[in-house]
Amino acid sequence: MQQLHAELWQRLQGFEFDDPANESQFSERLARENRWSRKFARRVLEEYRRFLFLSVAAGHPVTPSEVVDQAWHLHLIYTESY
Repeated sequence: MQQLHAELWQRLQGFEFDDPANESQFSERLARENRWSRKFARRVLEEYRRFLFLSVAAGHPVTPSEVVDQAWHLHLIYTESY
């Protein structure tokens, strides 16, 4: 189980939310729609990664913070990435 969690975390760390092929970047849209700085949006995305990991590794239901929930809901719109 430890190995699976390590692999999952490694994959999440390597995942890019922003696709250079897209004109509209995920992190920029997240910042714009929530009236956050780009720096804060990037921090939220790091917390979103942690939430995704925890949702698998915890073994029980977990609830995101309000800002992480904003990232999650926007990610749902990016169906190919999600």
